[in-house]
Amino acid sequence: MSSKYPNLSLTIQKGKAYPSRTMNQALAIDIGTSKISLVQFDISSMQVLHSASEENNSLVPLCDHHKHEQDPERIWSIVQGLLKQFPSRSSVEFVTITGQVHGILLIDDAFKPRTNLMTWRDRRNRANPVGSNYKLQNGCLVQNGYGGSTLKALLEDREQVVNEDVQVCTITSFVMGRLCGCYAIDDTVAATLGVYDIRDKRWNTAQLEELDIPLSLFPPVVPSSVIMGTILPSVAFALGLKETVSVCSPIGDNQASFIGSLGFCPAGLINIGTGGQISVPCTEITDNPSIEIRPLPGDGYMQVYSSLCGGWAYSYLKDFCKDVLVSFGLSVTDRAIYEKLNQLALDADPSHSLLVDTQFLGVREVPDTFGKISHIDTSNFTLGNLTRAFLEGIVRELHPPQIRLDSMEFLVASGNAVRKSPLMVALIQSEFGCPVKEAPFLEEASVGAVLSSAVLFDDPQIREHIHLFYTMHFNR
Repeated sequence: MSSKYPNLSLTIQKGKAYPSRTMNQALAIDIGTSKISLVQFDISSMQVLHSASEENNSLVPLCDHHKHEQDPERIWSIVQGLLKQFPSRSSVEFVTITGQVHGILLIDDAFKPRTNLMTWRDRRNRANPVGSNYKLQNGCLVQNGYGGSTLKALLEDREQVVNEDVQVCTITSFVMGRLCGCYAIDDTVAATLGVYDIRDKRWNTAQLEELDIPLSLFPPVVPSSVIMGTILPSVAFALGLKETVSVCSPIGDNQASFIGSLGFCPAGLINIGTGGQISVPCTEITDNPSIEIRPLPGDGYMQVYSSLCGGWAYSYLKDFCKDVLVSFGLSVTDRAIYEKLNQLALDADPSHSLLVDTQFLGVREVPDTFGKISHIDTSNFTLGNLTRAFLEGIVRELHPPQIRLDSMEFLVASGNAVRKSPLMVALIQSEFGCPVKEAPFLEEASVGAVLSSAVLFDDPQIREHIHLFYTMHFNR
């Protein structure tokens, strides 16, 4: 283990690895499904110094529409290209990583990819055998697109060779490995594969045996956001970084966004982007099919409910309007349509009875669920009312009764759909009946990855410094 995963045994024993100096300058890598972003962040000033992003054009064309794969080497190439754009990267002292979860790839003993990254959108395991209910151990069920389900399909595919020479890897671990040579999987991302016991912090051996998945395929699991080692000298030279740069273990994008939006304040988070999520801290694991319990770095958990549509539902309405206009021979830009829809929603009758259920992509536990437009009478079916009803439906879907907000002082709203719709924050506040604040940073996940690592450094003032910044922001 120690030769294959440098510094790993020390990290596992202590649960955290402290640097011998205070570090302020961080580089955060965020590997999204559609976009890859890099942020240079200064902890002392709590400011984003530089940011850059590029489309994640690593998608691999496939004939089978149930499969969704991306080229991991292409992703690494994009990361390197973005980093070289940073003018002051020589001052970076540590690197953090976050990004898309659930997906897996297989690497060999030389750490070369033997498969593409099979993302969370992958549906090759159409049977999706979940076996017994391990929700109280894992915090989630095995869903389509989760690494455990995808790996089960690979093992049953006679054309795909899965043997002892390969090992499961995630895209965040792959990038960490390219930086420092360690390809272990962190606690928060391991939990998203559906076969990881979040209570005992280990792969669920009973579940793997039931699914006939060899435990030997999985690497060690390490704590999230801890220093795993220093950057490889060859990589430091190629990217213009100091050879002393520390590389931290990854953190899942949900947890990173949670920390970047709240800064450890006692609140809940609603994120509405392409999808939608509500995340609320909790202390115990519950067995509810709609709610996932996910680990936070260190101790503690959070309840998470995810809607598959989220902000995409609003894009769906935009595309419908565009199609209608094209049918009449009119051409209007997406931006112009969004601006008109936003204004119509603001001017719509708040007491309209129109009702839109935005579960157009179903729900994880019942994928055959359909969305609905109902309560149409002879006067309320206007584009303004319809637009407002779409926004209300997006927010309403993120308010399952199983999520308790009794102890929350306020909610923080983040995501592009929140920022681009002037009405969204007001609708969230009306639905949940509590104050709603906006996150201080646009790059919530990147900033959260930095802060998650920073609080583990050997400086007791860092957490207080971060808490003060967020408290002042939310009290403005």
